[in-house]
Amino acid sequence: MQAQESAPSHPHGYQFLSGTVVEVLPGELVVRRSPLGKPPQIRRFRLTVETKIEGTLKPKARVTVGYTSGPDGDVAVRVIVRPPAKKQTSHRREFSAGRIPAFRAVS
Repeated sequence: MQAQESAPSHPHGYQFLSGTVVEVLPGELVVRRSPLGKPPQIRRFRLTVETKIEGTLKPKARVTVGYTSGPDGDVAVRVIVRPPAKKQTSHRREFSAGRIPAFRAVS
């Protein structure tokens, strides 16, 4: 018997792509994806009246797009706008503020 190979399918029947919004046009969404070690990819998705958009689409927003591929190109089924990335805090701010931590104090 030969094992059949098939692509894993998502329960909703569509694929996902995460990236950053480059442009929002009437009926179209342009997303850039930057995989590590590879050049950035630009993907275009058609937006229809059935497309569910969670959040506010604007350039530079982080999004996850659920889409289907067809003869007319990729059609966005669901777009989830992610919250902005949290800025990293650093312990170095203590030094830059002119304060000396207790372990550095010299008597």
